[in-house]
Amino acid sequence: MLGRLGRGGPVALALASTALLWSAAVLVSPAGLPLLPRFAYVPAVGLFLIGGALLRVLWSRPGARGGVGAAAVVVLLAALGALTWHEGRAWRNADTFERALIERRPGCDALLLRNARRLRQEAVIERRRATTRALDEIERDALNYRTTTRLKEARTYVRAVLRRADPGDLDDPRSADAHRELGFVLQELARTPESVLALREALRVEPWLRTDLRRASMPPERRKLLAETFRRLAAAEQALGELRESAIHLEHAAELQPDDVRILYEAGRTLSRAGEHARARVRLERALELAVDADVRRLVERDQEAAWMAARRAADTRLQEARGAIEDARYRDAVSAYEEALAADPTLLRAYHELAFHLGQWFGRYGRAYEVIDAAERMLAETGHAPEDVWWARLRDLRAKLKAMERKDLEEERDG
Repeated sequence: MLGRLGRGGPVALALASTALLWSAAVLVSPAGLPLLPRFAYVPAVGLFLIGGALLRVLWSRPGARGGVGAAAVVVLLAALGALTWHEGRAWRNADTFERALIERRPGCDALLLRNARRLRQEAVIERRRATTRALDEIERDALNYRTTTRLKEARTYVRAVLRRADPGDLDDPRSADAHRELGFVLQELARTPESVLALREALRVEPWLRTDLRRASMPPERRKLLAETFRRLAAAEQALGELRESAIHLEHAAELQPDDVRILYEAGRTLSRAGEHARARVRLERALELAVDADVRRLVERDQEAAWMAARRAADTRLQEARGAIEDARYRDAVSAYEEALAADPTLLRAYHELAFHLGQWFGRYGRAYEVIDAAERMLAETGHAPEDVWWARLRDLRAKLKAMERKDLEEERDG
């Protein structure tokens, strides 16, 4: 047979084998659909070569059979050419290719979600590229129209998936993935309240967040995706003025990606704005440890300094509130204010000293007062205060005074 086909026979058969394998990959599994769409016409080249070789053999044979065979091959080649031309229109770019696939498989949720993700990413990329050059009003309107059209088409595909998802089946992966993609699309469409609802629903039904055991065994790719979901939800909540919720969700993102500088930085900034100064410092210090780029390090250092100053101001405010509560004999309020001051600024020695004294004087909680003094001494040691520093002596004197007060109270109890 190879000899009848001539010298090009092996090449033609190899191309034909490629055609069959390619067709199997495309037709059997949706995973094969995106394989090199712009070169999907290549298998047809092999079939044309084989058809041409057969036509040559049949045409050279005398008699009616050869003519009939040659005519049949011509008809097949014409049909193949028409089919290739028709399919080539769908394969000319990613948009037409994906739409043709969706028309053939409208019920394939994975295909719809993949296409929605592609449309969203294309819109985001085009918008980012537009920021690098000046646009006149007409160009800007055209850009907004193109990107908005893509995003609305993506929203349509995601909603089609959600209509088929079972809302009562929390193990249905379509629900979490579709809500997540819907939230991302709505965020790009500036529909912030709706995007917050969609992203919260995505996290609510996410199977990997249901138990601590599943969290521990979460694949790295899923961790990264869920951290990005928490981060985007936090950004949307900040836009709505929900700082507390935003800080909580950024903390979740940092737990999933503890070495992501961007997430740590955003978590530190948001925690500081929400008044969680101690936790903000932890996140910013970790971000500074991991940051490699010099510009990023300067940015983190700037916000770290700002967070530190804000913490000092908050601590001073709480300290004044505690002193005012002591003057008004509101001792429980004073203790709470002292503890809040130390949470904001763990280096505020005056707060340690006054809190320990009032715990012993007004509440008789000497054990707790000694713990506060121990914490203050640990802080002195960690921050490098020399042994001759006056605060070491003040804390020793306070401990001795509290011991004397405790002994006196015990004696009065025995006498009573």
